[in-house]
Amino acid sequence: MPKGALAQGSKSRQAELGKVQELLADPDPNTRLANMEQIVNSGDATKFDLALRLAFHSDDQSMRALGMRAYIASLHGLTFDMQLPPPTQRQYDEAQGDQEKMAALVKQYPYFVLYAPTGFRVHLTFAKYDMAQSTGVIADGKRTQGSFTISGDKVVSTFTSQFGNGGVACSLDFRPTNDMLLKGFLICEAGPMMIPRLAVTASIF
Repeated sequence: MPKGALAQGSKSRQAELGKVQELLADPDPNTRLANMEQIVNSGDATKFDLALRLAFHSDDQSMRALGMRAYIASLHGLTFDMQLPPPTQRQYDEAQGDQEKMAALVKQYPYFVLYAPTGFRVHLTFAKYDMAQSTGVIADGKRTQGSFTISGDKVVSTFTSQFGNGGVACSLDFRPTNDMLLKGFLICEAGPMMIPRLAVTASIF
């Protein structure tokens, strides 16, 4: 391809990407929603990534909320890593490969029986969600079932997860950070077992 054609193609693409910001800056919220839906449905990953970065770096709460709705609508599933308290994480790392140490650790922290088999991860699958709505369903058939609500840029979910040998009632909330991570907290209840509130994190991209 001639250099002139390459340069022209590059300029055209730059203009196309530059228009993303213009589309999301429309003063009418319904138009912004329609424009974001158009970007999501375009299948252009670069445009969508740019739109999310613009939304999640914005100080405009309505823009951040629009970004979160678009993001959730685009997902098949999302896996969060649980963040153990640093001293507990060190104990867990040191106990790897040592059955006696691990047994003692599980005795000290009984909730490990629930989370360790999943590698201290929790997976959510978002289903039946239209980004024009604020609520949706979490459905994974095998692992989780429940619902979620998007309020601003924050997602709050409640579900029954198959941690351990039975269903465990859990709630998980999260929101985006400026470094393009999702951060929040997981709380689960399993009868009399004391389960701490754990921080969770996931990468947006």
